[in-house]
Amino acid sequence: MLLAFFVFCDLSEWELSFLFKSDALYLPSIYKDLYIDGNTFRGWHVNPAPNFFPDMPLFFLLNLCSGSFIIATIMYGVIQVGLTSLLLYLLIKKVDANYHLNGLFLNLMLMTFLLVHFVDGHFAYSFQLLINGYHYSAFLSALLCFNFVFSFLKSKNRRWLLLVVIFGSFAIASDRLFIVTFSAPALALAAGLMFNRRKAGVWVLLAVILTSYTGLELYEFILRQGYIKIPEPHKFMDFENIKQSWFILVGQLGDWLSLTKLKGWILIGAMVSFVIMLINVVLQLPKIVGKKAQADYKSLFVFLTATFILTVFIAPVLNGSYTGWDTMRYNFSSYIISLSLLPVAIGLFLKPRSIPKWVFSLATVVPIAIVVVVYLGLPNGGFSKTTNYYPPRVEAVDQVAEKFNLQYGIAPYNDAKVITMFSKNKLRVYTVFDGLTPWFHVTNHNWFYKKVGGWDQDVTFDFVLAKNKEARNATRQLLGPNLDSVSVSEWTLYKTDGFTFPNDGVHWEPLLSGRPE
Repeated sequence: MLLAFFVFCDLSEWELSFLFKSDALYLPSIYKDLYIDGNTFRGWHVNPAPNFFPDMPLFFLLNLCSGSFIIATIMYGVIQVGLTSLLLYLLIKKVDANYHLNGLFLNLMLMTFLLVHFVDGHFAYSFQLLINGYHYSAFLSALLCFNFVFSFLKSKNRRWLLLVVIFGSFAIASDRLFIVTFSAPALALAAGLMFNRRKAGVWVLLAVILTSYTGLELYEFILRQGYIKIPEPHKFMDFENIKQSWFILVGQLGDWLSLTKLKGWILIGAMVSFVIMLINVVLQLPKIVGKKAQADYKSLFVFLTATFILTVFIAPVLNGSYTGWDTMRYNFSSYIISLSLLPVAIGLFLKPRSIPKWVFSLATVVPIAIVVVVYLGLPNGGFSKTTNYYPPRVEAVDQVAEKFNLQYGIAPYNDAKVITMFSKNKLRVYTVFDGLTPWFHVTNHNWFYKKVGGWDQDVTFDFVLAKNKEARNATRQLLGPNLDSVSVSEWTLYKTDGFTFPNDGVHWEPLLSGRPE
């Protein structure tokens, strides 16, 4: 957790802009809208994975306690790393007698994903482990439910499965990727249990089916209310894109697979771990499917883990949704669990008593040494730089807006939310397409029609931030050819006498104030 905190203290200007890019401001913008601006959820167009639970309550609590979405983002990332370590450790403890040593090495393996930032200079990689709202909670929720399942197998207490159904249902409604991270591997485990633990297998199977059904029904129920809008994913069952998705994934792995990069060693370690697990599954298969001999919990856990890794790794390819290197967020958890459990995989073929005592010391000393070395290399004022981050481009817009007394504007997706969240002049800038029509993605559509804090008053926009030729042409065509303009950072800022967006569901282009429709 300390290393996770240190990452946030070692960010360049570009890395800060990446950390707080528009996609990453999803939960902070909802919190701001609900608890600072006094709006409601009505009218929100949320993510295809809405992140209702546990993401929203945890982030909202952190934001409330800290009073800053920047500090809340840091705290969330640190807690997320800690929960990953804790839930994996609890799983190992349930199935492995040598859990003390493997628990120590688990922390070391997790640390390597954060060390990529310091060693390879690739923050976008370590970012996957730290950011909120990027499907990571589907992994954490799966780990929690796997803990519940193994608690049931060991205790035969069906209350653990009730927890699976309750928590898992909310997890699916929050992010349907949970079906891939939990339901699919758990179904494989239930099938394996049917051979010689039939009663337990039936209960696990029923719990998984009920969880999946109630979760999807809860998701559909939320949709039917019409209170918020949940769009479909950008790709869903796009089988024609499987080949292209595969090539993109292989290209990305090929880029990582370099012995000069820590990412390369992580990938090699993850692959070795997975191969060892597969070998163990094959060797233990007679016990898993045999009618008399029963596989121990450790073998069942390895079987479940191998299924998880394979399922999560390949799912975005089979779905046709691996459309770019940024989509590693869909299967990043397969690398995490594979490498984190490398010590467990190696331990499958070692007797606990054969492990020298110095290995325990090594597993304790090395993580501490890494933390100390990284700490000594941190720049002065790194934490303050992050917590006081004020994007230069936002500062430039603030200065022009203050000069001309501007308040409400429109801009491209990658800019609008960043300006709204970081503006010190309380600017409100909302997302539009290049043709200046509203883009409601992760936005409350009421923003385009009503003033913030005075939701009964119509809003009038007074400036446009145009980034390309199409947007500049649309601005002059729709709002007048002789608008005052000024160059601000990467935009052309057009100052207008005021324009509105019709709220009739038919007309979408902006209208100059006072001009008849």
